[in-house]
Amino acid sequence: MPAYLARLGLALLVAVIVGATPARAAAHQATPAAGSPTAGATGAAIEPLIRATVDDPPTRPIVVQIARLTYAPGAELLTHTTSGPLLLVGEAGTFTVHVAGPSAFRPKPVNGTPVPPVMTSLGESAGPIGTRLTLTPGDQLVIPTDTPRAYRNDGTVPAAVLAVQVYPDAPQGSPFPPGVVVDPLATGLLPAPSAPLTVVLDRVVVPRGGAVSPRTPPAPEIVYVETGTLQATVEGAPAEIQRGPVAVATGAESGMTGNGDHVLPPGFGLFAEPGATMTLRNTADDPLTLLVLTVAPAGDATPVVTLSGP
Repeated sequence: MPAYLARLGLALLVAVIVGATPARAAAHQATPAAGSPTAGATGAAIEPLIRATVDDPPTRPIVVQIARLTYAPGAELLTHTTSGPLLLVGEAGTFTVHVAGPSAFRPKPVNGTPVPPVMTSLGESAGPIGTRLTLTPGDQLVIPTDTPRAYRNDGTVPAAVLAVQVYPDAPQGSPFPPGVVVDPLATGLLPAPSAPLTVVLDRVVVPRGGAVSPRTPPAPEIVYVETGTLQATVEGAPAEIQRGPVAVATGAESGMTGNGDHVLPPGFGLFAEPGATMTLRNTADDPLTLLVLTVAPAGDATPVVTLSGP
């Protein structure tokens, strides 16, 4: 697995999201799922970003990646498809998506209560894509494999979304249009799914002296450091330390690692295999902000992020 991931490189999600292929009928459905319970400690915050079920994932070993897409005002990406399902959540500004085919849009929760998803199904479109959806911070959109879509920032400030891409291959990429930036953050390689998948993405803020309680996810898990410094203890199975675009600029090293303690600065990711017991701590003065992604067979118990201390 390490060699395979090394060959993938940082440009994988760039290739998937930007690479345009001929529009085809959507191959499966994908539905946002309701949020799962979380627990926290004083000064801590757990923000559920994505809760979704992908009903028909690729049947081969899959690559899962977290990325951040940023569009300058007026920037756009014209009609294209991807070889796997794409899950988006708004972070900043207004991100306009035009979709032709099935998709599932869930507005951000109202007063903490999840809003039922809005399903769309327009079928094929020979001309401009017709369903116009606008993602604001907290809105979630699931686009199945091969569903034609186009993106644009119609606002006056930059628009940003977090993306989780599930795909079977490392496709060929295409250049970005002006004003479009895609930053791949962290990547994991999973065995071929035998059932629909549940995708869970959380943003976790850990205060000084706090920790994510030890847990052993039943499926591979990806952790990405947005801010602060992560002190990670991994036991029972190996993990891979990865560099995102922020970490690459520092010249810091990455690679496969075994059990033990690891210090991850901003821009680093941690991919843990099933059976790894992880404790994630903040021993620095500044708050620690993490993205935590779990992709597991639907119906399996998805580990709940809980915080302890300080």
